[in-house]
Amino acid sequence: MVYRRVSLGMLHQDKVLLALLLMRILLKGTTDEPSYQLEIDHLLGRSEMFAFQKGSDSGSVHGLTAQQMSALSQLSRLPNFNDVAKKVASSEQFGAWVLLDNPELDVPVIWAGDNKL
Repeated sequence: MVYRRVSLGMLHQDKVLLALLLMRILLKGTTDEPSYQLEIDHLLGRSEMFAFQKGSDSGSVHGLTAQQMSALSQLSRLPNFNDVAKKVASSEQFGAWVLLDNPELDVPVIWAGDNKL
């Protein structure tokens, strides 16, 4: 209800931000679910938490730009994605997945753990 009323006059990017913030509020109110605070901060683009850390030299991955490599380096600092750069570099599926027309339909598993985030 809140999302529908507030989002009418917003740009698409702002709607995504609002949805993430509302999801954060919902998760904080649910006691049996983890808060996913670090993951949400990453999705919100809060890179200031990474500003003091030097980027890891993970090399380059075929098909990724320098900006995407920087984002991959930031993602690898999250506990569930700590070895994501190695998995991306060693995955044969990843290079083909980057070139797909609809990559959201066939996402390769590159995170640690059996939990679905």
